[in-house]
Amino acid sequence: MNEDVRSAYLTLTNRLAAAQSKRTDLETEMRDVEAEIANLKKAIHRVAVLLGSHHDEPISEMGITDAVRSVIGLQPISPTQVREELAKHGFDLGSYENPMASIYKILARLAEAGELEATKDGWNTFYRKKPNILLPRYKRRRLRRHFGDNKPVAEDT
Repeated sequence: MNEDVRSAYLTLTNRLAAAQSKRTDLETEMRDVEAEIANLKKAIHRVAVLLGSHHDEPISEMGITDAVRSVIGLQPISPTQVREELAKHGFDLGSYENPMASIYKILARLAEAGELEATKDGWNTFYRKKPNILLPRYKRRRLRRHFGDNKPVAEDT
């Protein structure tokens, strides 16, 4: 009888070890699949934007620069308000050691690139989207193909 119990114990512990190993493998595979899904969603969104189609991507899945772009509108907004809007829309700033430094740098870079207008009011700087952003080349080409060359299309200056 003692031998039967010992055999049952060994069988059960071996099955437990196999089940735990299988669970670990499945969890690893699940993390890999989730990462692949997130990357594919980002790639699809970026390609859709290039095609002129705009699928709304949750702000929590965007990179910080795209997230900052998405919360800035035509009304002036301060960097602190940008941080508050990002948090309100579910963007996780917890992984950044100094999120405000990142936000300041992104805003300055976007203003330098001509995407945003920066206005100073005393010590504060406010940013807003430029109301008349020229169409990127790929959109101008699509408009020309669609409407023909005789229709006026905004050109780079």
